[in-house]
Amino acid sequence: MKLPKGGSLQNWLMSNNDSLPVVNDYATIMRYTDRDVAIVRSVNADSTECVIEHCDTVADGHSLQMGHQNWKHTPSGRTSKIRWYRNKWCIVGREILFTPEFRKTIDTPCIGIYLSRNNPELASIIYGDHIFPANVVEGITYEKKTYTPIRILFGTCDYHYDWTF
Repeated sequence: MKLPKGGSLQNWLMSNNDSLPVVNDYATIMRYTDRDVAIVRSVNADSTECVIEHCDTVADGHSLQMGHQNWKHTPSGRTSKIRWYRNKWCIVGREILFTPEFRKTIDTPCIGIYLSRNNPELASIIYGDHIFPANVVEGITYEKKTYTPIRILFGTCDYHYDWTF
C-alpha cells in the first residue's frame, strides 16, 4: 500500500488489516480523519461478501465537553453490500449508464437536459425523482456494477469524530 497524501495516518494503518466479518459484530469504517461504526448483518460462506448496517451515532451523556469519546450507536436501517474484490474491501453498487448506440443519436453531451426538453416522458421513466439515471430502459440504458474501495476494520467499535475539522 502507498502512504496516503492526507488524512489520518492512524486510520490508514488500522485499515491495512486482515480482519474478517462476523455476523452481529461491529465494524469500524475509516474516513479521512473520522471513523464511523456499522454492524455486520450477514456474511457469505467464504467470508468474501457481507452486508453491513450503518449506525447513527450520538453523544451519550449530559454536559459533555468538546473532545469527549462517549457515544451511543443506533442501527440506522441503511445497509451496504461489501465484497472482497481485487485484494481490497469494496462497496458493491450499481450505476445506470446510457448505451453507446443511444449516445450516438444525441448530439449533446448532456443527455438529461436533452431528454427533459425533447422527451420528458422518457426522462421521467429513466430518472424518476433522481438527478442521475435510476432505471433501465431496454436499448437506452443499462446497469453496471460498481466496486468502490472502503477502508474497514471488522470486529471493532471505534467511533471517532475529529473536532478540529
